[in-house]
Amino acid sequence: MTKPLPSQSDLQRDFIYYNKVGLLVRRKTNKCSNIQANGYVYATYKGKKYAVHRLIWKYVTGEDPNVIDHINGDRFDNRWHNLRNVDAALNARNARAPLDNPNGTIPLTEERKALG
Repeated sequence: MTKPLPSQSDLQRDFIYYNKVGLLVRRKTNKCSNIQANGYVYATYKGKKYAVHRLIWKYVTGEDPNVIDHINGDRFDNRWHNLRNVDAALNARNARAPLDNPNGTIPLTEERKALG
């Protein structure tokens, strides 16, 4: 189970979301978040570490997401049109194969094919 996210009003007060580039920036410091070795972007907010794509979902919709899927498979791409709230099964189906996968690549879902 994921930890509860901060409120939408707190996020909108303390951050600016630049949708065109998918960045969540702190209002007071103009600092962005950090990309981690796993390819996801994380931010520490009020002493807790959060995945930025989850914060963005809450920032925009006001709802805590189930699982956020990056439609094009790029974990760094946090533009709104690339994020969707899905269940774990669909998220896993849209996952990229590891580079060392002996079975080749996983076929793209129709959503990822459409993004080209």
